[in-house]
Amino acid sequence: MVDVRDAPSALYEQLPPDPRLVGWVAYVWRFRAGGTPCRSSPPSFHRIPPESGMTLTLLPQAAPEADVAVVLSGPHRRSIEVPSRPGETIAGVRFWPATLSPWLELPVAELLETMAPARVLAPRIAASLQPRARAILSSATDRPEEMVRRFGDALAPFLPAPHEIDLPIYRAAMALLGAGGEPPSIADLAHRAGLSPRQFRRRFRAAVGLSPREVRRNQRVRVTLERAVDHEASGWAELAVEQGFADQAHFCREFRESTGRSPELYRREIAHIAHRGLGVAAPGEQGVAELFKTRPRARR
Repeated sequence: MVDVRDAPSALYEQLPPDPRLVGWVAYVWRFRAGGTPCRSSPPSFHRIPPESGMTLTLLPQAAPEADVAVVLSGPHRRSIEVPSRPGETIAGVRFWPATLSPWLELPVAELLETMAPARVLAPRIAASLQPRARAILSSATDRPEEMVRRFGDALAPFLPAPHEIDLPIYRAAMALLGAGGEPPSIADLAHRAGLSPRQFRRRFRAAVGLSPREVRRNQRVRVTLERAVDHEASGWAELAVEQGFADQAHFCREFRESTGRSPELYRREIAHIAHRGLGVAAPGEQGVAELFKTRPRARR
């Protein structure tokens, strides 16, 4: 296995979604591995931090004539690894929590920590994306704006209609993702949703696949890591307190549980990757949720 840390600099970039996907999609992303392209090279692995939304990924295959793999990963509480070869570009879409359930063949809770072909988990997504996948990946290399548009062309006609999404739970998830150091309590979120705390927890897990606490932990770990990448001189203690951890020790324990690494080791392991656009997604209880009020029913 090739250690990507020995390769020339790689690039990871987040971009705002096509306007047609706002409200459903948090951001579009691309990752370009360092090194000279060589399909015969063994893959290295790009580590992805825990994420509360589902992720659609386009993976090139070793054989030039092979179809691009369209892969869907469920919410995950721990880091996952995505294969890539030197000089290769992979790309994908990160969905907001609770937006993808109507597309899925299985309950989202059953997809926790899962990565599988989209044709199995979400056939409508796969059918729309597969004919476009090679063109999307081609544009991802050096035409990211075109990549974003092509994802929009593939996904917008088939988005779930607003009434098919559990909007009270969607708004609660956005409130948790957008909270700083003081997240809203379960009692408060349940009250806003018009549910008892017990009903709220049950519906939240059914729609998101995670508990509210797990969503909050994923977000705090991810945001702290993104801040550390953007501000390398910042100390972990300062960043941890900003995100509501009791102290640095508390943050380090949760980070290790989520990623299997200490924060500093994780930062060193991704130091070869140039990061752009981190934090481009702006979750909020208002804003994107309000867009659903005026959206027409999606074409089935």
